[in-house]
Amino acid sequence: MMPAYYFSTIHGDQRIALEEAIELPDERSAWSEATTACGEILKDIDGKLKPNQEWRMDVNNADHELVFSLRLIPEVYGRTKQ
Repeated sequence: MMPAYYFSTIHGDQRIALEEAIELPDERSAWSEATTACGEILKDIDGKLKPNQEWRMDVNNADHELVFSLRLIPEVYGRTKQ
């Protein structure tokens, strides 16, 4: 049986978690799956990314321990107010 990984995304107060674990051979495969998924999700975010609010994907193992986190922190500088 392969290890199970749980993926979730967080943006501001919104957390979206996959209810079902994804079975993958190892952490390297989970990393590859997470980076691919992040690219697809960010491509489809369609203007919903908010300035100064972290967007993050967490990957937990079967014991619900955090294995890694991919973070994007959009920052606004200068006179632009959001």
